[in-house]
Amino acid sequence: MSRCFIGFTAAVGLGLVACGDDTSPPTCLVDQTLFLTERDVACATARELAQMTATQLLVEQRDLDRYLERLHRAIVAEPLLAHSRHWHAGFESTTLVERAAEVNQAWADGRLAPARSELAQLFADVGAVLVSSEVQSDNHRHARTRYTQLFNPRILALQLSAFGIDVWRYGPEYQAYDSTATWDVGGANGNDEATLTLEADVQVQDVNERWKRHFRAIISPTDVRVFDMGGDAYPDGIGRSPTTMPL
Repeated sequence: MSRCFIGFTAAVGLGLVACGDDTSPPTCLVDQTLFLTERDVACATARELAQMTATQLLVEQRDLDRYLERLHRAIVAEPLLAHSRHWHAGFESTTLVERAAEVNQAWADGRLAPARSELAQLFADVGAVLVSSEVQSDNHRHARTRYTQLFNPRILALQLSAFGIDVWRYGPEYQAYDSTATWDVGGANGNDEATLTLEADVQVQDVNERWKRHFRAIISPTDVRVFDMGGDAYPDGIGRSPTTMPL
């Protein structure tokens, strides 16, 4: 059994509608240069889950596809799950801090790493791009970076530490989420026969009110069951799907 963390919220202003249909999951790639919008919550969430549960540095497309297929069917069954304030994966950019002189010099020269070094290869593997660097008040050079490939951020941070680089931040969306996604079999990323159980907090807010309810989606290879686990009363005009079962 594997568990990772994700949070769902919803904004009234977006309009509570489903995206797509259960036979046409959206395109979702490990290539992070594919721009996502608020309509791409299934892909964004699948990316985030695959990143956090990857057992190697780079996320494999087949694992991302598995998450996407399950999440897409859950959103079709209960459109409230399609609306998240944290709709995009939070690991596409980082701030790095150097602790080694040779790294400092490379960043000052506009390069991420000394040429033909192991560090250069590591950055190449994750498609890292140096956006900018400058010396901060701690007398260390900080670098802003972006990435074109999906990766496990904890594994990357561990590998960078061996080169004297600290990961200071994984974007503003990097946080501990209060909901969980769990595969019943198949290890960290499940397998094609695995069932995904999603525990999701959905929050809706506008200028006048804010409410939160908890949902559980059990998504097998052939079936989706969504349960409304309770919470605040629904505002006028918003309600669960007819197929979502109350606690």
